[in-house]
Amino acid sequence: KGRALPPPRMALTANLHHPETRAVLDQALLLWLPAPNTLTGEDVAELHVHGGAAGVQAVLEALGALSGFRLAQPGEFMRRAFSAGKLDLTQVEGIADLLAADTQAQHREAVGQSG
Repeated sequence: KGRALPPPRMALTANLHHPETRAVLDQALLLWLPAPNTLTGEDVAELHVHGGAAGVQAVLEALGALSGFRLAQPGEFMRRAFSAGKLDLTQVEGIADLLAADTQAQHREAVGQSG
């Protein structure tokens, strides 16, 4: 509470605290990416945490306790990027193919299409 946003597009480290107990959850790398210069055209905050299952779960639960925060649905970022005109249909289909690629040939083809 009360802390200013980090400078745009500048990574910094900070302790993440539980919003109610103020307990330290993790030391994370933070990035603030203001609109409109993001893939979705919206404000985006990225939290890079250490990745242990318990730590990640603690951070997700803490974020879930805050008003307005929720996990993105599968494909939501691509839908928002497409709706904002940041990606065209061919790029969205290429990214979907990239995520579904099982072979190196499929991967190479999808990378070319996702642009």
